[in-house]
Amino acid sequence: MDRLIIYGSFNCPYCYLASARLDQVAPEVAANIQWRAVVHDSVPAAGLPVEGERADQLDHEVADVARRGGADFVIHRPERYPDTTVAVATYATADGAEADRIRRALFRAYWVDGLDIGDPAVVRELAGRVSLYSTRMRMWHQEWLSLPRPAVPLLVGADGVPHSALRRLEELARPVLPRAS
Repeated sequence: MDRLIIYGSFNCPYCYLASARLDQVAPEVAANIQWRAVVHDSVPAAGLPVEGERADQLDHEVADVARRGGADFVIHRPERYPDTTVAVATYATADGAEADRIRRALFRAYWVDGLDIGDPAVVRELAGRVSLYSTRMRMWHQEWLSLPRPAVPLLVGADGVPHSALRRLEELARPVLPRAS
């Protein structure tokens, strides 16, 4: 299997589902998939309250993701919409199993536990360290922006063609998602 890249954002519910599906593909398939976190929305450093139109949109997206994820997939609408720069920068400094652990921890903290992953103290607690900037993060962001339609979650094959990450991972995933309790 050729190398695949998934671009995703920690404050996107569809990316959380894509992350869970990535964890369900066979290990030999997962070894050929790299998750690249990007900051896909410009959000003030303090984040934004989830209210009004943003609350309505997230309610709709969370309900859709919950339906797609199945009965054992847990997701809740957060109270704040964070600036994910610190989370992405910290994630981008990790590799291999450590990167997978941090990716899972950040998604779970935000979408299940309701923690503010824009807060460096929260990121430090989850990752064991915090980074405010990463050259790798900047490179990933530039690559993502150079795609014909940069969206998240997005899977890019070895041929450079972007695909729906959710659809492709659904094809590769095992039939049952783990319980995110």
